[in-house]
Amino acid sequence: MAMDCQMNSKPFILWFITVGLCLTSYCMSSRLMAFLVLPLWDDVAQPVGFNSSHVSLLQTFNSTHATLLQTNENIWRKNRDKYFDSWFTKGKKATLHPQADKDGAILDFAIIGFAKCGTTEMMAKLSKFAAMPLSDICTPVHQTVYYAYKNWPKQYDHNGTKILKGTKCPRAIDPDVSQFSTFLPRTKLIIGIRHPVLMYQSFWKMFARNQEAAFNPYDHTKIYGKTLCLGLCLGRARYHLYLAALGKTPLDTEERKFLAPGDYDGGKNLINKNISNPIFLYDITQISEKESSKLEIDLIWNDLAKFLQLPDKEKMTVSRESQNNDRTPKYHVDICDEKNDDLRALIMPYGYEMSIWLCDYLLVHVADDNNFIIPDPDRFCKIIRGYSKDPCGRLIRSDNGTYILGSTKV
Repeated sequence: MAMDCQMNSKPFILWFITVGLCLTSYCMSSRLMAFLVLPLWDDVAQPVGFNSSHVSLLQTFNSTHATLLQTNENIWRKNRDKYFDSWFTKGKKATLHPQADKDGAILDFAIIGFAKCGTTEMMAKLSKFAAMPLSDICTPVHQTVYYAYKNWPKQYDHNGTKILKGTKCPRAIDPDVSQFSTFLPRTKLIIGIRHPVLMYQSFWKMFARNQEAAFNPYDHTKIYGKTLCLGLCLGRARYHLYLAALGKTPLDTEERKFLAPGDYDGGKNLINKNISNPIFLYDITQISEKESSKLEIDLIWNDLAKFLQLPDKEKMTVSRESQNNDRTPKYHVDICDEKNDDLRALIMPYGYEMSIWLCDYLLVHVADDNNFIIPDPDRFCKIIRGYSKDPCGRLIRSDNGTYILGSTKV
């Protein structure tokens, strides 16, 4: 018995030594000490006789672990601007060094996709924590970092209280996403999606508010070019291609059947970019007051706050940011009009592919990946399954995969 007790006490000795070292790192305010010592806890085997009192100790330690990481992150964020020059090469055309943020995040987040998928709402929320303009800034990361440290604090943080650095460019997911992985792999990427037909409708209405001449969507249905179109085109409905190119799934032959195999850049031709940045993916329905309860919405904002290690999570849930555009469209837009059945028939096969690939491939492979967060994944998948259905209720999917007029919904 004495020998058993002595043997079982060894792991506890290691735990208490680890706790002591962690507290030391806290007092020393050392990022390196905290990140080297704290993971040792995960490698300690649970001793024989592990009981509820030990669970309480473990919970306390985990809480201390999180607090230490948050504290060290905040210390880095408050002091990192002094290292600004070391991140760049010398000369008139200075650029960031590869992996410039190896010592700590330089740009905390970037909202990189997709247009008309809640990115403005995200920007408005996060601007409470980050000095950033309420507009799209689609510049190379080198220039964006310069703005974030040299320009934006003077313009958008007069009190010097905003601790994050961030930006928004809803089309940066293609082709510019690789620049984050190359120069700023610690930058956390935020991506929003929605039913492709509803995205198209929203984008089209924006055109109707801004343009005198009516937009003809049938002039923009050809899939071509190496990047996302600047305006509205059918290519914007292919979220799954840009998400798959991040390299978070195996991209085997079977999987590629659901990645626009008929398009020149889809299927077997899709290129894996192997993006290493942490990613947060959501559907706009999850943050919509019309389609989600307050509890469901708060869950998303809390998960985002945790993802970004925000010091004050309450600011994320206090109120919804109003981004309603009260400008009257200059011409009528309704993608559900009978005359637009053919347009939706072009979009819907992509929606069907997404309903399969997102739930059956992406979700499965990132389920245990702490660097790829999909909040409330069960509800997310339920929403995504709806991408296979025509939101106007007029088209159904035929046996050959095309969408045709039908009397019932899919």
